[in-house]
Amino acid sequence: MDCTEYFCVGGDLDKNLKKTSSKAYAKLNKCADFQVDPDAKLCSGKDKCYIDAGAMYTKYVTEGHIVKGGFTKGMGDGAPASSP
Repeated sequence: MDCTEYFCVGGDLDKNLKKTSSKAYAKLNKCADFQVDPDAKLCSGKDKCYIDAGAMYTKYVTEGHIVKGGFTKGMGDGAPASSP
């Protein structure tokens, strides 16, 4: 596990990640599980800290069914084909 990068996730994004894939969300690695001092606060306020939230966002939102074929399909989620 690469612990050099972590993601501070606000409440709204946290809820949306859970809605996107509850199974993948349950498997997210919390920063505190990998810190030498688990009481150290990496994120400010009420943000939650995850090691792999970026990968989940990329897989399920950017490259996943939400943008490339989910509820936005047919509403212009892709670039129009160019004509010569």
